[in-house]
Amino acid sequence: MALIPPDYLNTVVALGGPSQDGSIQYTATGFLYGHPTGITDENGKPRNWLFLITNRHVSERASRNDSEIHASFNGPMGAEPHIYPIPSKEIYGSTSWIVHPNLDVDVAVLRINGQQLCEDGIEFSFFAGGTQNVFALEQARESEVSEGDGVFVLGFPLGEAGKERNYTVFRQGIIARIQDWLNGNAQTLLIDASIFPGNSGGPILLKPEKTSI
Repeated sequence: MALIPPDYLNTVVALGGPSQDGSIQYTATGFLYGHPTGITDENGKPRNWLFLITNRHVSERASRNDSEIHASFNGPMGAEPHIYPIPSKEIYGSTSWIVHPNLDVDVAVLRINGQQLCEDGIEFSFFAGGTQNVFALEQARESEVSEGDGVFVLGFPLGEAGKERNYTVFRQGIIARIQDWLNGNAQTLLIDASIFPGNSGGPILLKPEKTSI
């Protein structure tokens, strides 16, 4: 039985830029986050706010190098990934990353046009805000998340994105320290896991566990 829902594989996006030979060299990771609006389209399908999230230093590195970030999304099975440049008028509601005013918050966000992704045949999913997909502080407290809990780190270390599709690389780790964050005494928690260049911007998932006495 799969510990991770298959749809989660389509939430993770490979980010990179053109190399000297013209191919795309993947150097970072992003993931899709959505928030329900309660509004439906003419076909009765829900409209959601959809965002691409990565680390702030990923977007700033591209800006410093005056290079364009390319985002690789999964097309239909058997088809090559669909690569969108950023900025692009096709799928992005904004052509610039939004960053947190606090320089210590290493997060960058870009609005995504989900309708265009659907029209392009992209297979995608997203972590939905306001659900158990995403843990805010109160949800973490209620779920009794603690040190020693297992996690999965998702991403594309060392550019390992796959040629046919974004085959996300999973690595295991544990929560090493979280009580100070849960108690409101810190803004960070500590994860013990092996990561490599290219993991930047990827999500971390709690590992489902079965315990017995």
